[in-house]
Amino acid sequence: MPILTGTVSEPDGSLMLLDVSWPAENSAAGRARRCVRGWLADVQGLDVGDVELMVSELVTNACHHSGAATRPDGRVRLVALCWPNLLRLEVTTTGAGALSRWRGARAATTSAVAGS
Repeated sequence: MPILTGTVSEPDGSLMLLDVSWPAENSAAGRARRCVRGWLADVQGLDVGDVELMVSELVTNACHHSGAATRPDGRVRLVALCWPNLLRLEVTTTGAGALSRWRGARAATTSAVAGS
């Protein structure tokens, strides 16, 4: 998948978009760090090193805990959105047999989600 980047004008500022994926292999975290570093290079007031660390941890954990790294068709995808005062990072994995939920995880009840 090619790297998709862009800027969208919004009333309260601009939204920057990054959407990229790689094979879920050992080099994925390094690729993600380099990609984010370049993408955020011109953003003022943001500690890009902290963001690189977060991305690296998210990608590594996603590849490891989903089992995607052990599958020949396993991929990891990073979607990042950056507004003037907010950064959102999403990491997902795909591949034949990828887990649809965490091992041992139980479905959340409405009361647990609502905080009752």
